[in-house]
Amino acid sequence: MKTRSGGWTVAGIIVVTAACRMAFGDPVQAKSTIDSVTLYRNQALVTRVVRGDVPAGITQLLVGDLPERIAPASLFAEAAEGTQVRAVRYRIRAVRDEPREEVRELDRQIDELGDEVKRIKAGRRLLDQRSGYLAKLEQFTAPTAQVELTKGVLDAQTLKTITLLIFEQRGDVAAKKLELELKERELNRQVELLQRQCSKHAAGRLRTVQEAVVFVNRPEAGRAELRLSYLVAKAGWEPAYNLRASVNVEYNATVHQMSGEDWSEVKLRLSTASMALVAWGPELAPFWVTLSQAPRGESGGGYGKRSGWGEDLPKQAEDFQRQLRQSQELASNVMRLPEQVAANLDINRFAGNLQLIEMQASEDEMRMICRAEAGALEGMSVTYSLPGRASLESRSDRQLVQSAALELKSSFYYVATPVLSGFVYREAEIANDGPIALLAGPATVYLDGQFVGRGNASGQASA
Repeated sequence: MKTRSGGWTVAGIIVVTAACRMAFGDPVQAKSTIDSVTLYRNQALVTRVVRGDVPAGITQLLVGDLPERIAPASLFAEAAEGTQVRAVRYRIRAVRDEPREEVRELDRQIDELGDEVKRIKAGRRLLDQRSGYLAKLEQFTAPTAQVELTKGVLDAQTLKTITLLIFEQRGDVAAKKLELELKERELNRQVELLQRQCSKHAAGRLRTVQEAVVFVNRPEAGRAELRLSYLVAKAGWEPAYNLRASVNVEYNATVHQMSGEDWSEVKLRLSTASMALVAWGPELAPFWVTLSQAPRGESGGGYGKRSGWGEDLPKQAEDFQRQLRQSQELASNVMRLPEQVAANLDINRFAGNLQLIEMQASEDEMRMICRAEAGALEGMSVTYSLPGRASLESRSDRQLVQSAALELKSSFYYVATPVLSGFVYREAEIANDGPIALLAGPATVYLDGQFVGRGNASGQASA
């Protein structure tokens, strides 16, 4: 019974393995086009529309030509009705490009020279056999001649003929072997030269490609359509303005795009949000406190004074606020468990230090700390959807796209500082009563159609 049971288990494993192999089938190469891009300040979320004809059941869809600067952990897919996405994974694969015509010609010449070298080696082996045969003939002739000389029956003419034959053949073998060696050496030099040329032309034939493997499931064969999204680095945007008197505000975005892929005719959105890869918040660690008595002669608000801190508590609080923001940003983008644990501990440590400072600060210091916190708060999170479609190439220089053109209410006035300057400046206060929020950024100013200078615009959101 045990033997039969064990045999059934092994067979069952083989059957299950074969069934899994048959269920997935051969991968299907899918076609994809970049449909939309959401530009954040320092990264971009790219969405591709993927289409492919797949059989019924579970199929692997291969989406190639992904950029080098992709964040693999950010890959996710959403399928249209009738198709179910089971899993998405990222892989890097080495591929060899089809050799060019000149490379194929060099390979052909190398093969021909290689065949000639093989023929030469075969000829040299034949000459070695002839040389071995002559050596055996020489070993046979010398003892035989000595015996015949002793008996007085030596045939001198026959001995002379054999001796001359041996020397003649040895000379011929030596000459042919030298000729073949010289020819083989020359052919090897030609092969080496052609191989260097081939290596030069064939540089880059072996390359790596980035692919997404999407496991999809369909109840019946048909066309699968899904949207594949991922984050890329080396991309972002900054606000920029053209201000024309009246006042006409041209709200632009200066885009840097070095992700490694071109975005052609895509729906473009600009966002000030920070894309997070982690969908859960940090855990609260215990905050340990102890009771202590303040030294005599010291005063101030809070629960004791200056325990472990310097005299400039607002400056200490500002440093901890900056470190806390950096840890929060790091925690929202790490995926591995050890990094998450470390970032969570850093958040708790800096937040705990801020609480300790608040417990020891005076009223005046608390007001300074609160003002610093208010100034350090992250600005509003807004997203601008650009009308139509835009194209952005992956290149090193910055590119300009227009977000909006607004006619805003303004009031002009003159500013004169005779003590400091002999010029009179014309300034304007612009009320943003438009439908979108304007962010702070550099501005190019035009008056009566003429360029007059550059400055900074401070955006305020309208109620």
